Amino acid sequence: MRPMSGAVLLESPLDRLRRFRSLAEEVRLTAERMADPDAKRTMLYLADNYDSLADHIEEQIDLSESRLKN
Repeated sequence: MRPMSGAVLLESPLDRLRRFRSLAEEVRLTAERMADPDAKRTMLYLADNYDSLADHIEEQIDLSESRLKN
């Protein structure tokens, strides 16, 4: 996994959403290669949390866009 940098703070919500989706996918791929069931479960839990963060951002983007239309 990549280390985070100060540039992360300047990301747009859409960029953050994409980054969290990408991290979730990366973590799931890593989990698929794990033999230890506890480690695999932990990685899948982490991936689900990245997806939850992305879902939250997606909801915020949708809410912002709907406010702009009204």
